[in-house]
Order: sequence, then C-alpha cells, then structure tokens
Amino acid sequence: MEGVMEAHEAIEKLLKDKEAFDKFLHEIVDMIDENRDKMLSFAEIENFMNRICLDFGICQPPSKERLQEIFEKIDADKNNLISHEELAVAMHRILERQEKELTETMKIASA
Repeated sequence: MEGVMEAHEAIEKLLKDKEAFDKFLHEIVDMIDENRDKMLSFAEIENFMNRICLDFGICQPPSKERLQEIFEKIDADKNNLISHEELAVAMHRILERQEKELTETMKIASA
C-alpha cells in the first residue's frame, strides 16, 4: 500500500506543479528524441519502445499498428510529429487517469 501512496503523491505533484510537469516532459523528450529537434517522430517512439521493452525485458513492444494508432491520437495537428504541447496534453490525461485509479485503489484498500 505504501508504494501506491507514493505513486499517488508523485502523480499529484506532477499534475499540480507546472514546473515539475514541464521538467518531466523534457526528460521524456530527451530520452526519445534521437535527432534533438524537440519533436517526436513515429520512428523515434517506436525505437524507444523497442529499446525499453526488449533491452530491459519488461514487456513485449506494442505492435506497429497499435503504436501508430496511439501516435495518431496524440498527434493533434496531424503533421506526423508530436510536439511538446501535444505530449503535454497526452501525458496530463494519462496522469489524471492513473491518479484516479490509484485513488480508487487506496479507497478499496482502506475499507
């Protein structure tokens, strides 16, 4: 339960602290952005997912089709690149969803 509470606190901080959230986004982009143009291409994201999943053995990478589907949802202006702003919107939604799930988990665990 302690790990759930720590994760919840970390997510809450990111959602409430714009500076922390921006730093978090910059760290993500720095990990993925191979050509350092501050934009994320499909190929860069695909390479990153393959590296993470295969190199660390934590998961199977998503199929190219599934990854393309997710990429297209995030790429709001449909220019085949994910900008800082597009990534911010997507990550904010993801973090809000995770925060809500962790809140529910903590409620169930404390009942």
